[in-house]
Amino acid sequence: MDQPIPPEEKDELPFLPRQRLLGDSSLGTPVAGMRSAWGLISAYWRSDQKKSAWLLTGALAAATIADIAVNTGVGYIMANVTNAFQARQFDLDFAFNMAGLFLMPWVGGAAVASKVYMGNIVDMEWRRWLFEKFEAAKKTGNAMYHVRQLPGNVENPDQAITQGPLEVSARVTGLGTGLFTSVITIGTFTGVMASLCSKVPVEILGQQYSMPGPHFWFGMGAAILLGAMQTKLFNFFGHPFDKLNLRQTRKEGALRTEQLTTFNESAKIVGYGKNAIEAHSVKKIFQSVIENLKNLAKTRFRYTYATDVFNRKSGAAYLTIGGYLFAATNYSWGQALQITQAINTLQASCAWLGASKPAISEAESWVIRMVELAKRLEDAQDPHKFYAQNGNRAEIYIKDHNRPSILFKNIVIDNPKTRQPILNVPHLEIRQGERIMVIGKSGSGKSCLLKIPFGQYYYGSGECFRPGDKKMVLAEPHILDTETLTLRANLALPEGPEAYTDAAYREVLEQAELGHLVDELETERRNALLPTEELEKLEKRSYSKLSNGEKQRLVCARIMLNKPDIVVLDEGFSAMDPALQMEMCRRLTNRLPQATIIAVVHAGNEALRPMFGKIIEVKNGSLEITTPENIVPFPKSAPYPLPELKKAI
Repeated sequence: MDQPIPPEEKDELPFLPRQRLLGDSSLGTPVAGMRSAWGLISAYWRSDQKKSAWLLTGALAAATIADIAVNTGVGYIMANVTNAFQARQFDLDFAFNMAGLFLMPWVGGAAVASKVYMGNIVDMEWRRWLFEKFEAAKKTGNAMYHVRQLPGNVENPDQAITQGPLEVSARVTGLGTGLFTSVITIGTFTGVMASLCSKVPVEILGQQYSMPGPHFWFGMGAAILLGAMQTKLFNFFGHPFDKLNLRQTRKEGALRTEQLTTFNESAKIVGYGKNAIEAHSVKKIFQSVIENLKNLAKTRFRYTYATDVFNRKSGAAYLTIGGYLFAATNYSWGQALQITQAINTLQASCAWLGASKPAISEAESWVIRMVELAKRLEDAQDPHKFYAQNGNRAEIYIKDHNRPSILFKNIVIDNPKTRQPILNVPHLEIRQGERIMVIGKSGSGKSCLLKIPFGQYYYGSGECFRPGDKKMVLAEPHILDTETLTLRANLALPEGPEAYTDAAYREVLEQAELGHLVDELETERRNALLPTEELEKLEKRSYSKLSNGEKQRLVCARIMLNKPDIVVLDEGFSAMDPALQMEMCRRLTNRLPQATIIAVVHAGNEALRPMFGKIIEVKNGSLEITTPENIVPFPKSAPYPLPELKKAI
C-alpha cells in the first residue's frame, strides 16, 4: 500500500513555447486546454463563462484601485498635517485634513473589505468552474477509471480534483491581485513623486516644459535599484521553495491516501491481529513528510533572515534620504517624509516578484499537479495508446453492433505484469437471454474477459462487439459509499433517487431479503425536510453497516430495480450460503426474464452450476463450454422450496 513518490526530476514545471501554451485540444475533454500552466490559469476567462469572469475581475480591480487611492490620500493628508504642526498653522485647511484623517479609516476599511470580498467571489466562481470541468473530464470516456488503473505521475487524483481547484483558484487569485496592485501602485506613486519633487524648466523644440528635477530621478533610480536587488536576493534564497513545495504536496497526498486506505481496510487489518505492515508504510511516508518539512523550515529561515536584513537596511537608507531632503533642500519635513514613503512604496512594488516567491512556488506546485492530471485525463481518451505507453500490448478493440449479443473474436488476453498471454478466445458469442456461469481459478482471466465489453480491459489483442442499444451492468461485489449516499440513491444507480417510487424501492428490498431496511426509506423522507446542520447531528444511517452478504443482496436489489438487458455478476453471490445463492438467482431471473445473466465464480464455489443453461470454464488458457445435465427449472411464482432459506438469511 506504499504510495510511490514521483522522481525529483519531474518536479520542474515545463515551460512551453507560446504556440503550445494553451495545449492541443484535439481530443476534446473539458480540460483539454488545461494541459499547460497558462492554459489552466487562463481557461476560465476564455470559457463560455468569460463574461461573468471578466465582470467579477473588473469589480475586483476597481476595489483594488479604490484601496490604493485611499492609501495615497492618507499619505497626502499625513504630509499636510505634519507640515501644519511644523509651521503651527492650525487653520481651516488643518481642520479639513484632520477630519479627513479620522474619516479615512472608515473609507479605507470599506475599500479593503470590498477587495477581499470580490477576491473571494472570483476565487469561489473560478474554483466552481474548475471543479465542474475536471469532474466532467474524469467521466468522459471512463477517464478516471483508466487513470486509476495506470496513474503514471498523477498520484492521488481524487485529492487533485477536490483540493486542487481550491488551491489553484485561491493562490492564483491572491497573486494576481498582488501583481495588479503592484503595477497600479508603481504608476500612482510615480505620479506622487513627480508632483512632490521640485521641477526644472526644459526646452524641447522651442517649447518650455516643466519636468521633474534631479530629486525625482534620484528617488526613482533608488527605488528601481533597490527593488531589483531585493528581487534578485529573494529569488536566490527562495528558489528551493519550487521543488520543496511540490514535493510536500505530493508527500502529503501520499500520506493522506495511505491513512485513508488503512482506515477503509481496518476490518481486514484487525482480522490479522496486527497491523505491522500498515504501520511501517504510514511511518515511512510520514518520515519523508517530516524530512521535507525540515528542508522547508531551513529554506524559510534563510529566506526570512535575508529579507529581514534587507528590509532593515532599506529602512535606514530611506531615513538617510529623508534626512537629506529635509536638511539640504527646501522641502518641508512632511514633503520629505512623503517622498521617502513614495520611494519605499515604489521599491516594494518593484520587488513584488521576489517578495512573493514562497506564495508563487506554493501556487506553482498545485498548478503542476492540476496540469499533470489534465494531461492524464486527456491521454486516457485513447485507451489503446494509454495502456500501451509502458510497453504493453493494448490492442483489444471494442465496437458497437446492431445485434443483441456480445461477440468475442480472436481475443488474446495478456497479463500486464508479465506481458504474457493467459487466455485465448478465438470465438465466443453470448446471445440475448442466455444464463451463463463462468468458472475458473483465480488469475485465469475470466474477469478480464468479461470486463472487455465494458471498456475496462485492453491488454492483449482481438475484437469485441457489443449491442450499442442495450443497457449493460457489470455488478462487482461491492456497493457505493453507504455513509454519504442515501439508500434510495444507492438502489437507483445509475439513475437519480427520484426515478422510482417508494413502492418500487420497497418491493426490490423485500425481493432481496432486505425488508429490515424498508424503514430507512421513511427515515430518509423525514430527514430530507431537515436543515443541513440538523442532519449533521444525526447518527450514521442504519444501512451503513451491512454484512458482505447484505451488500451483495443490495446489488441484486439494484439490478431488479433497474432491469438492465445484460448483467455480469462478478462474485455476486460469494458471501451467501448455497440456499440463499439459489434463491437470489431465481428471483433475479424472474425479475429479468429476457435479460442475459452471466455469473462469475471461482472454481470450487459452484452451488449454482445446475441452475444455468451454459457453463464456461476457463482452463489452461482456453474456454471449455458445457451444458449441465440436470438444470433445475426456475418457478415463476412460488418461493423456492428450500427449508434452509430463512435460516440462511
